[in-house]
Amino acid sequence: MQPHIRVSILWPLLATAAFASGFHSFTSGPWAEIFSAIGLQPGAPESARVVVLGPGAGASAGWAQRVEQGALLILEGESPVAESFGFRGGSQRVRVAGITDARRPKLPIIWREPLELPRFSTPP
Repeated sequence: MQPHIRVSILWPLLATAAFASGFHSFTSGPWAEIFSAIGLQPGAPESARVVVLGPGAGASAGWAQRVEQGALLILEGESPVAESFGFRGGSQRVRVAGITDARRPKLPIIWREPLELPRFSTPP
């Protein structure tokens, strides 16, 4: 049996950020399409209100300060930045084949290819 992970989609936060200066993603993937769907435009990393960092992103004291000033930081996977915020990947791995949107729990979101992901501990 596969573990069932409940994920809350960030749409309310992203919609609020739409009034800001835009987004910047340091990863490839669907982020540009997702953000443009709610009116966010690509921006420079230093001025973007929404920033996506991928696995392995280096730690910097600047990220905590930007978050405190209202930036929305999206972290993908394990990285020194994620660890600096208290998210730590453990040695135990789980197979993930889909998610449940907390706002629409009856809408199945099934991934084409399951992933083996570390079980993360989160900050208190």
